[in-house]
Amino acid sequence: MNKTTIIDSIISKAKDKGAERIAAKTKNTEKPEGLGYKGSRISFTPDVVAYYPNRRDLFSIEDKLVKSKLPETISRWILFSLEARKRKGKFYLMVPEKIESKFAEIIDEKQINVELRSV
Repeated sequence: MNKTTIIDSIISKAKDKGAERIAAKTKNTEKPEGLGYKGSRISFTPDVVAYYPNRRDLFSIEDKLVKSKLPETISRWILFSLEARKRKGKFYLMVPEKIESKFAEIIDEKQINVELRSV
């Protein structure tokens, strides 16, 4: 799973769908802003943010699940989901196809509003 290739694909599809502006964790684009919970010093940055005239979509790419970091990972997903919903967009989580079911199980259990995509 090559993160750069996935980001390039997301950017290409967002442009085709009419994104006015795209921020991504790549060399040739502006960097996405970090997001955080109110009162917290910790911030999380999505891999790609696509800005449309009336909505904002957020994308995060996860290549594995680390049990020791699971609470932080879930907090990040919840934050991205809330931000996307606040901006009338969607939060897309890109995961490896072979472990997609593990991600789906966690998302269902925690009731996170996310569109899961296997890559």
